[in-house]
Amino acid sequence: MTASVWIKPLISGDSNTPLRGSQGVTRKMMQAQRTAALVITGAMKMSPTDSLEIHANLLPMPLLLQHLLHNAALRLASRPQSHPLHAIVKCVAKHNVKCHKTALHHLFHGLRINPEKLETTVTPKTLSITNPNSSALRALPNT
Repeated sequence: MTASVWIKPLISGDSNTPLRGSQGVTRKMMQAQRTAALVITGAMKMSPTDSLEIHANLLPMPLLLQHLLHNAALRLASRPQSHPLHAIVKCVAKHNVKCHKTALHHLFHGLRINPEKLETTVTPKTLSITNPNSSALRALPNT
């Protein structure tokens, strides 16, 4: 979730056109991932990066970052109405501003995610073991 705070989407949500965004950060992270793939596989420095990533079972960095951003946006957009961020996310996704965009503006408008078209999630009640008078525990049969 922290990637959605400091990185902008790299690819537009409805096409494969690259966006102006965090290209420099992505390049630096690709260099670090290549070094890690070299260490993991024990390959020579002249090995192609694509082969290293496949053998090390790593996603290419732009795809990994896009995947993290998409998951963060969907997680935020699918919050129920009782969640404190629901109103903020709905307002940000509905209105695009020209200047002083926040990370949420970049996230929702770059990926073209509309929270009104998504199903909201409901978190189930958690079982409170520390409170013996919990209604969830009273519903359990005595063993």
